[in-house]
Amino acid sequence: MLPGQPLATPSRRRRLLGGLAVAACLLLVAAILYYRASAPAYAIVYHDRTLGVMLDKSAATGLIETFLAEVAAERRRSLTPAETLEIIRVRRRAAVEPAEPAAIMAALRDQVDFLTTAWAVTVDGTPMVIMSTREDAEQVVSSILAAARERSEARQGTEVIAVRFREQVGVLKTPTTLEGFYGIDEATRVLLRGTDRMETYTIRRNDSLWSVATKHRMSVADLRRANPQIKDPTLIRPGDQLNLVVPDPHLTVEVEEVHRFFRQIPFARETILDPERWPHETIVRERGVPGREQVTVAIVRVNDEEQSRKVLDVAPLSAPVTQVTVRGSRRYPQLGTGNFVWPVGGDGGRLTSPFGRRWGGFHLGMDIAAPYGTPVLAADSGTVIDASFRGRRGYGWTVMIDHGGGTVVTLYAHLTSPIPVRVGQVVEKGQIVGYIGLSGLTTGPHLHFEVRIDGRPVDPIAYYPPVR
Repeated sequence: MLPGQPLATPSRRRRLLGGLAVAACLLLVAAILYYRASAPAYAIVYHDRTLGVMLDKSAATGLIETFLAEVAAERRRSLTPAETLEIIRVRRRAAVEPAEPAAIMAALRDQVDFLTTAWAVTVDGTPMVIMSTREDAEQVVSSILAAARERSEARQGTEVIAVRFREQVGVLKTPTTLEGFYGIDEATRVLLRGTDRMETYTIRRNDSLWSVATKHRMSVADLRRANPQIKDPTLIRPGDQLNLVVPDPHLTVEVEEVHRFFRQIPFARETILDPERWPHETIVRERGVPGREQVTVAIVRVNDEEQSRKVLDVAPLSAPVTQVTVRGSRRYPQLGTGNFVWPVGGDGGRLTSPFGRRWGGFHLGMDIAAPYGTPVLAADSGTVIDASFRGRRGYGWTVMIDHGGGTVVTLYAHLTSPIPVRVGQVVEKGQIVGYIGLSGLTTGPHLHFEVRIDGRPVDPIAYYPPVR
């Protein structure tokens, strides 16, 4: 206290001490607030986005390490964040409020994308499919070649010389996202078809390749390229599945093979004419036997389609044996009178279809309808040169008669069986040579009757004026 200054009273002293205490407290609070405002915080930032703030850097580092380890364990492979994931020191007063570790972990899982090391199958240096492992990528390449070899070796007598790609095919390590890995089967389809897209059509009744191609704006050629399993376009059936995606392969598989097969050598035929035998008397004196040879060819296939074939060797194994036939050349006698009788007995039947154009074709004779079993008569005297069955959709049971030297021949079709005459038998004009039947292609009992002059059918009605 200064000399001459009055002494402070007790109450004044108390007020002074209280003020000093308050000031000290305010200074302490201000110091604490200043310290807290200027203390560092740590922001976890991914691709310029703040995912959360922590006060402890080591805790932030540990959280990130835990996150990366968990994701790597879940995916079972090494991973790298696709963008920068970092811890940035910030002033606390400039940062958002600190977040709970669980909230930051959830943000990391939601926001962070990853890159990993994968393996690409490359074609002429261009990555075509991405595989999870090198083993998978190499298996795709080797399995395509192995399958092509197996298909060739499945062909009997084939030796595969080489199987290769026409393109440069490799396996390359490459970074990629966790999405988009191909499985082995899918990768194989993409490489061999040029796409993993599958679009099919189910054949319906009355569909044809042309109608399906038109409906889907394709050409028939492209539709067949998309479906190499179709060998005969007329054999598609309702329910069959057609692929509508035309292949555009990334890979061209070339197979060189040597194929050996056996083939027959046709035998020659020799005919000896015997003037002592009738023309219907034909015998085989020595039966022909085909020869046999082994043929070796070199074949190049591209994507299973044969591109070239070259004969390397032809090795004869056995020579063919000529077939010798003896055929009669004796001329049938002139037995015909030149005047024909009507070939149907009874009331003569009814002419139902004349000689000439019929139903878009040409009728080579005339049809005479009569009751089943009505006798069929020889139009003129002659020699029977045929008495045989000529097919269910043809003449059926048939008789042919030569009326002299092969110049005039009559034919009687759709008869019943058995036929009452035999080849070589001489018959008289009007003699029964058969009976009206239904054999062969016929809609009702009738006789199909032909007249042939020097082998050429002519109108039979010309021999029966006036027209019946």
